[in-house]
Amino acid sequence: MRRALVVATVVTLAAGCASTHDVDDRPTDSGAADVSKLDAGDTGAPFDVAPDTGATINCAAGDAGLCACTEVKQRGTTFYIVLDRSSSMSDIVPPATESKWVLIRRALFDRTSGVLRPLDTRISPGLAVFPGVEGTSAGCSVGKELLPITQGEEYTYNKMEAILNAEKPSGATPTTATLRALAETLTTLPKPIYVLLATDGGPNCGDGPCDAAHCTYNVEGRSFGTTTCDATKNCCDPAIGVGGAGVRACVDSDATVAAIADLSKAGVKTFVLGIPGTAPYAADLDRFAVAGGTGRYYPADDPTQEAFTAALNLIAGKIVDKCVITLDPPPTEPGVTNVLADGVIVPQDPADGWTWRDDGSIELHGTTCDDVKTGKTTSLKVAVGCKTVVR
Repeated sequence: MRRALVVATVVTLAAGCASTHDVDDRPTDSGAADVSKLDAGDTGAPFDVAPDTGATINCAAGDAGLCACTEVKQRGTTFYIVLDRSSSMSDIVPPATESKWVLIRRALFDRTSGVLRPLDTRISPGLAVFPGVEGTSAGCSVGKELLPITQGEEYTYNKMEAILNAEKPSGATPTTATLRALAETLTTLPKPIYVLLATDGGPNCGDGPCDAAHCTYNVEGRSFGTTTCDATKNCCDPAIGVGGAGVRACVDSDATVAAIADLSKAGVKTFVLGIPGTAPYAADLDRFAVAGGTGRYYPADDPTQEAFTAALNLIAGKIVDKCVITLDPPPTEPGVTNVLADGVIVPQDPADGWTWRDDGSIELHGTTCDDVKTGKTTSLKVAVGCKTVVR
């Protein structure tokens, strides 16, 4: 079984090197991350690391005798998932044979093709869903957090998958209210901070009345009972008993744009994933992405796990596509620092290894960098205290 960065495993830095520690530092059942060492004002690269004061790896550095090699933890980029679980997520869209809810869960967490697991400790994920209440009372209830920001590792991803497996789609799409409610949490997380807003429709919990151009039934070309919702019949007109405060079927895209823009001003970037069903709201989703500082939204046009995975991989590439490790603080003796990829020593080499940058951070090069970007390397470690291995 692959061990994540937060576990101090056997590390071989030179011939005859052996570990005397195996410290399991995974999160407790509360799911809360230990962020006491994290600087919320830090805007470094995704491979930020913080010193580990607990796990010490004792090793022999060749004939030089014993030395104390201390592993430093990698702090993953904050990646907070805000997932639509409205009733339409239970729909099965042909040719699919499973619901959109099942497909997005698998695209995120599948053990062979899921997007999050290969990112391992390079992200610190969090999770919220909207609406926040299940069942007939779900309606436009404000979303709820299911897991706070937690160090990414196998244990974390297993826990997130189990949590979502227990949830069921219901209710409408209270996007604006959910983002507003999460703002205080999101803006105080360690930077850089990215939000993934994954939805299969427009934000349809706006207070009515509204015109036909902003009525969910009309925008989607649906009927309400025997009433055909088209240019001649506004189904959010309280006079016909469909819209108004009781149904709250008005699209409040402007309010969602404002909520996302406020997050962006506070240093939180928002990526938008469009799950099948969002086609009528494509222009709105683009506005959300622009407000979030991420360009245009990412459409998963086909109702397949492969389409969902492809779109999510594009987003993940924007978040972790950097081969820079920032040490906090940089070691005072750079000659006793080593980088390990999946437990294997990476020599200091500007062609195919790593080098120091002027600011004290580490940059990966060649296939070492490529393997990190593509997910071939699943665990990246830095240890200080033993003589640097040079190619």
